[in-house]
Amino acid sequence: KFLINTGSQAVNVTGTFGSIVVGAGPLFAIEANLSLTFPGVEISGVFGFQNVTEGSSTVQAITGSSVRVFIGDPIPSTSNSIGLELTGGQAVFVDQGGLRAGFISGVVRLVGVPGLTLQATMTLRINQTTGAMSRTFVVDGQEKKVVFTANEVSTATDGAGTRIPLVGSNNFEAFIGKGPSRLPDGSTNPDAVGLLISNIQMALAVFTAGPLTGKFAFDGQGSIGFLGLPGLQVGLNAVNATFGLRLNRTGQAITTAINVPVITAVNATTGENTYTTIPLTFADASDIAQFKAGVRIHFDINSQPVFDLSGMMLIRQLPGGEADVTVTGLTPGTGASIRIYSGSTEVFGFSGTADFRIGGTEGFKLQDFRINSVQFFGASLNLTPPGGRPLTADLAGFGDGGVIARDVLNTRKYIDVIFNDVNGVGLNEASITDSSDLEFKILRGGTDVTSELGTVTTARLSGNTYRYSFTGSLTQDAEYSIEFQPNSWQDNAATANKAMKAAQDFIAYIPSSGFGGSSGLTTNQSGANGALPAPPTARLLNPAPGVAVNPVTLAAQRFIDVVFESRTNADIDPATINGDELNLSNEAGQSGLKDAQL
Repeated sequence: KFLINTGSQAVNVTGTFGSIVVGAGPLFAIEANLSLTFPGVEISGVFGFQNVTEGSSTVQAITGSSVRVFIGDPIPSTSNSIGLELTGGQAVFVDQGGLRAGFISGVVRLVGVPGLTLQATMTLRINQTTGAMSRTFVVDGQEKKVVFTANEVSTATDGAGTRIPLVGSNNFEAFIGKGPSRLPDGSTNPDAVGLLISNIQMALAVFTAGPLTGKFAFDGQGSIGFLGLPGLQVGLNAVNATFGLRLNRTGQAITTAINVPVITAVNATTGENTYTTIPLTFADASDIAQFKAGVRIHFDINSQPVFDLSGMMLIRQLPGGEADVTVTGLTPGTGASIRIYSGSTEVFGFSGTADFRIGGTEGFKLQDFRINSVQFFGASLNLTPPGGRPLTADLAGFGDGGVIARDVLNTRKYIDVIFNDVNGVGLNEASITDSSDLEFKILRGGTDVTSELGTVTTARLSGNTYRYSFTGSLTQDAEYSIEFQPNSWQDNAATANKAMKAAQDFIAYIPSSGFGGSSGLTTNQSGANGALPAPPTARLLNPAPGVAVNPVTLAAQRFIDVVFESRTNADIDPATINGDELNLSNEAGQSGLKDAQL
């Protein structure tokens, strides 16, 4: 479209024949929707050539609005792509000798990485000229600076001469828990409960040529703190001064550092930037997202310590907004330490592995602590190591308690599962992808209907997410249960999933036919955030789903907490909750093991 405004004011009017929205003039511009794809990079938006003011001169610039930039894999991007996505961007580029320099500003978020919400306002700066530039323009009545120093370039090269676009940012935030962490006005959400990683210095490298074309790696380092947990503090130890968020999707180790410049300050007068450099390296080719650091978690009253927990913190996001936090020793084979005080005197000390949840109804809840040694007033008592934690798995995509259109599921023909590395030693991939046994059964109304899936093949997608592709179809609208089978996979310490019926449920039905008259659903009901409606569900809160607990501890606690959730716009009727919703059962052949099922 053509935009012309000979006045000095912006125009925004609506009338019988539509709306006219034009920036401040004098303006002559041509705009068009444009989509561009490069190796590892995808750009789309409304771009145009328009005249802008530079001093007393009028020059042509390339401007963009509603810009979207995706940097990641695969390209073109799909719902399964992993990378960084900039949306709602504004762009300004100028031409100098046939080469372009400028920037795109917008909201950037990390997509495709389960377990992490990462978002920030960021400016992507590109300088093809590889030389110094300092130009100031007036675009739609606003002053824009395009400033690059002589040593600022948009790419680096590796040892083979491959050019690698680099992206650096200094203001990222990541939140893991029940959020969001901030309200629309940018203030902290008082209802958020979880772990906030702030002031992240993010370094991203994208390979655009050679054998790694389209691949990328990033490293983000920041500071951490709890939200919504008054009195509970977390700090980084001296060895690990920052919290690491790292992902390597190149398929190989990066042993020669790629130095990524990150802006730390901008001179408001000249527009010049101050930089620090982050060396991007990865010791191996693992593509598992790494969210960990050495920490000290402590609770104090009147400046007196009550307890503290120190070690290596590893985090993963759970369905429903909770986060699972495991704390082990700072070095492999060692345990975390927990100390309990009376005043300033340490009374008890323990060494082992701690697992707790944050972000749920109870805020902070210790789930499991496997003790290797005990100290009582300084006297040590060594114990037999308890062994690894039982392995667990979660449905990916629609998740536990999720709802999906059955025709959609039968058309795409796959179910994704995340296998959790709860012991931090890595999973035995062959035990999952082998064809000797399937890691789960699928039940409908308590009846095994796994055969409806037909032939099932397993392939690793990335990290610990595996895809089960099937040739058959689920034949009925119903609530289905994925029941993970005992001893069907292992981690690298040969720990197997235990003989307990770990199950997760989902509903699949064809929306046009409804869920059936007995479901209680009506045509005017809808699910949350546009999801399909479904009958209500329930989930364990304490103990958390899939957690193995000592029966002595549970007997002493003498309660089990359950959360009942509506999957429509109707509230739960408390009068219908009478105590018959929970069943305790033993797996066949087991004694002493009980499995709580809803």
